Amino acid sequence: MNEAQWAALDVLTTLPCFAHLAKDMEKNSDDWFNWCSNEAAERSPMPGDWGRLTEFRQLLIIRALRPDRITNALQNFCEHMMGSNYVNQVGTNRGRPAPCQLLLGARLTPVSILLPGP
Repeated sequence: MNEAQWAALDVLTTLPCFAHLAKDMEKNSDDWFNWCSNEAAERSPMPGDWGRLTEFRQLLIIRALRPDRITNALQNFCEHMMGSNYVNQVGTNRGRPAPCQLLLGARLTPVSILLPGP
């Protein structure tokens, strides 16, 4: 794990429900290594009892350990909580501009994508 992941993990362990996460990761390092190395970690069960956490709490672990997978994890979470129609909407505005909602990670600025330059 890199320094950013350890820093995020350190913050998580200040919460009571994650107090033993770092120790468990050391104890079951092979299982955690395999989970973190998984191409789609957000779709694979977390090692040990951590897979029994609520989906929201699992999102916090994914955000800390696999920030590259948080967008997909959030999409899965929204689909599960609100239904696939919310996530997989097909445009029905008949050519009119449609509202857009973005879930952004830290330091992500989509302005260049949304407002193309000259």
